[in-house]
Amino acid sequence: MNTKRNKNTDSPHFREFFLDQIKDVYWAEKHLSSGLKKMRKAATSPKLAAAFEKHIEETAGQIERLKRVFELLGKTPQAKKCEAMEG
Repeated sequence: MNTKRNKNTDSPHFREFFLDQIKDVYWAEKHLSSGLKKMRKAATSPKLAAAFEKHIEETAGQIERLKRVFELLGKTPQAKKCEAMEG
């Protein structure tokens, strides 16, 4: 394992940028989860509903992983509206 530190990733600016991006992704995953549940409910076939259910489960896993990232950074999970996902 390479333990050599990169001075660019040690900077407070990089850390703030990274945290900002994690907040963005966290919001997007939570927003996606909500939308997928609506699509599952509106699905007209059992196969389609099952596909949405599978994606909901995968998205829940992503949300849990992001919560872990926040924890590792010593931060409380916080979402920041993702303009790209909102569109």
